[in-house]
Amino acid sequence: MERLLLVRVDLDRKKLGMTPGDANKFFRRFYGYHSCSHYGQYHHWVDGFLDEIDGKRVASGAILIPKKNFISLKKYLDEAGATMDIVSDRLFMENQDFDQLISMGKKGKTKK
Repeated sequence: MERLLLVRVDLDRKKLGMTPGDANKFFRRFYGYHSCSHYGQYHHWVDGFLDEIDGKRVASGAILIPKKNFISLKKYLDEAGATMDIVSDRLFMENQDFDQLISMGKKGKTKK
């Protein structure tokens, strides 16, 4: 049984003095992104920090992560100047179900 946290992430770029491009770089490094080359012929997913800590984006600004990876997430967001709020820490999921949730969408992310 895996204990999960539902976390809301917020990056106030105006308060931090970031340009829209800087904010975009943060979110691409944080969430990962779809990359294509050769006029759309080749597609692949570039992993972000969320993939490294076995997190899953569930809504705009909302992520689901294992409780054991909370310290890594907090350190990463503090370095970037982003804020976070724990929405719920009472979520539990079977390990195989959580692994299936994490892998969901990765195949779909590579298709156009």
